[in-house]
Amino acid sequence: MKKFFQNNSILLLFFVSAAVVLIISLYSRSLMNSATSMLEYNTEQRLLVLSKAAANLVSVEELEQFKEPEDMQKPLYSEIRRRLADFVEDSDILFAYYLRPKNGMLQFVVDNDFDQDSQVGLDSELVDFEPAPTQAFNGIATSSGLGNYSQNWDGILAAYAPVYDTDGNIYCIAGVDMSDEQIVFVKNNMELLTIVQIISLAIVIISGFWGLKLFHKKAVLAESASRAKSGFLSRMSHEIRTPLNAIIGFSRMAGETGDTEKTKEYLDNINTASGHLLNLINDILDISKIESGKMFLDESYTNTQNEIDTISSMIIPQVEAKKQNFTLSVSENLPQYVYCDSTHIKQIIINLLSNAVKFTPEGGNISLHIKAAEIKNGFCTMEWRVKDNGIGIEPEFLEKLFQPFEQGDGSTTRKYGGTGLGLAISKQLAEMMGGRLEVFSAPGSGSEFIVTMKLRTATADESQNDVFPTTNTDLDLNGKHILLIEDSELNQIIAENVLTGMGATVDFAGNGLNGLNMYFEHPEKFDMIFMDIQMPIMDGHETTRKIRASELPNATTIPIIAMTANVFKEDIQKAKDAGMNAHIGKPLDIAQVKRTIASVLFSV
Repeated sequence: MKKFFQNNSILLLFFVSAAVVLIISLYSRSLMNSATSMLEYNTEQRLLVLSKAAANLVSVEELEQFKEPEDMQKPLYSEIRRRLADFVEDSDILFAYYLRPKNGMLQFVVDNDFDQDSQVGLDSELVDFEPAPTQAFNGIATSSGLGNYSQNWDGILAAYAPVYDTDGNIYCIAGVDMSDEQIVFVKNNMELLTIVQIISLAIVIISGFWGLKLFHKKAVLAESASRAKSGFLSRMSHEIRTPLNAIIGFSRMAGETGDTEKTKEYLDNINTASGHLLNLINDILDISKIESGKMFLDESYTNTQNEIDTISSMIIPQVEAKKQNFTLSVSENLPQYVYCDSTHIKQIIINLLSNAVKFTPEGGNISLHIKAAEIKNGFCTMEWRVKDNGIGIEPEFLEKLFQPFEQGDGSTTRKYGGTGLGLAISKQLAEMMGGRLEVFSAPGSGSEFIVTMKLRTATADESQNDVFPTTNTDLDLNGKHILLIEDSELNQIIAENVLTGMGATVDFAGNGLNGLNMYFEHPEKFDMIFMDIQMPIMDGHETTRKIRASELPNATTIPIIAMTANVFKEDIQKAKDAGMNAHIGKPLDIAQVKRTIASVLFSV
């Protein structure tokens, strides 16, 4: 009876804690929603004022001179377009234009765009009446509102105001557009925050309830299950609560401050903490996908030396931070090219190396030895050995080492942290790829993990891409001039630091249209272009296509490298289809940047 009461007390305490976290999460969402609503309201009011100002820029008598598409050739039409362009630039918006009724629909009269490919006017298709323009024709200046986008104009906020003739009648309406990027950014972060909070809370509740249910179901296994549950919840609680505390704290601070710059700073901190939580959730989802048979492998042509370089570049900073010694050895007969799922193989090896760093004291030794155990009939049995002289593993814990949510003994767990998911994921991934993961260890003598896989070999001429150089040596870009087209100032700073560190000179453009104009003005000035993909006004794909389609002398040969967070297969293919030479994912891997530049610039 006493034990039953204690178990229910734990259950009660658990749900009270979960309720408190839920209340805090809902409160933080309310604060964030309030801040977002204020931002949206201020933007809407600014647009309404600008639409009324635009209504006074052109007189009805001037607009009456434009009835047919031929009238667009009149000097006055270009003069009005310049007038609108100056207004747009001074107001820091995207577009200003006029709409009037025609045949039960709306006709564009003139806008501020001088680009023949994108401008609208008397020769443009008629568009349907919509709620916001309709109200403007009723004499009420109004805005479209976030999410109420017109045909094919996602990402644009619009406001409309009536234009009156001398008799006080509404002749047409003036419209102004601006990007909703800032508002959507805040809303997306708020939604991401809410999702992470809900998932985190669900993980705690489900995990705890699952552990308690097992306790009541089998008395014989109750003590063992309780320890596993308690250990996991303890680690998970620490792993979740640390970033969740940052998320909740910065959410509250963002809701209380009226400083836009401070709000953005807090949102950046929320993103960092959210990323940590998402990594934890991804580990759990990996386990779930593996066990449900929904984890898919992607075998592709792989340069083994490139993958080894990537692994080294990721683990060496961890080793140096603990003042450890790292040794890498590769057998001479290792094939240079194979077909494999390189992403998941790297995930396994990096996890093993990270564990070696974690469980090896300062000054300790860590090694990675890669060899071809057998090469036969077009296949290579490849072996990765990760060895350390760290604390080692007790024999009784070796059996459960690869079980989800398990680690060594309690003292090790408290000292080194972690959730115990990495080794379980690594072992199951290795087995999915037809390989195996083994461990040999003794307390105080370190550990050795061995990954063995049979991979299909390949040759250099099987690749459709240039082979990247296999070294991470310094790349000298002295005398090279690079055009960086990137809308994020923070990313500009990072990329500039990387490129100037190699000796290059860098010019910046904040969007594709500005970058295109800079290249058109001085095409001979630039040796290479780094191109972001998602940018306002003109994206990277369109900018690249316009460069390649121009008749400038080096338009088809100047190297253009995509530098973007879009890293899925289809994103890389889209960049290639647009005319880009190579693709680099964000965050930037300096070794990859060097290899890519060398590959496309020097034809290595």
